[in-house]
Amino acid sequence: MRTSLAALAFIFSATAALAQSPPSLTIDLGFDVSSDEVRPRPNVGGISHRQLHVVLSNGNKVSESRLDQYSQWSRNGFTNTSLGGGDSVIAWHVLSSKKLIRFGQGPQHTSIMIVTITNYNHCQLEVKFILMPGFTEYQFITLTHNEVGYFTNVKTLNNTCTIR
Repeated sequence: MRTSLAALAFIFSATAALAQSPPSLTIDLGFDVSSDEVRPRPNVGGISHRQLHVVLSNGNKVSESRLDQYSQWSRNGFTNTSLGGGDSVIAWHVLSSKKLIRFGQGPQHTSIMIVTITNYNHCQLEVKFILMPGFTEYQFITLTHNEVGYFTNVKTLNNTCTIR
């Protein structure tokens, strides 16, 4: 059964007295990140790919699995949280019946993903990386050497979003 975000928003706002578990909604997100590594291993125009598999269920639970890929290297991650809550690193919020937003906190930046439902099983993904005041580089753990790297010119390409 496919469920719209509007229906889930209604379910999430209902009281806990509901006798049955609400349906789940699965959103698959993907995007490429183009960036220039400044140090420790300078590289101009590197492109990595990120996939997120997000499941909203049980009233307000969010499960997120991530896969980051660069050439032959990859890294997996997994997060369980609640809508409107979360740890200090990742938080999902409902903006409206057709919009979700995800905040990711890095050491020198914030990443923002906005998911907008466009119809029954399609959505749009907007991704932003915003430097914190006083910083000129983004700090990420590199996929190639699993070490801290500093990057500039970070932008996203080829955003995809599917609801199932």
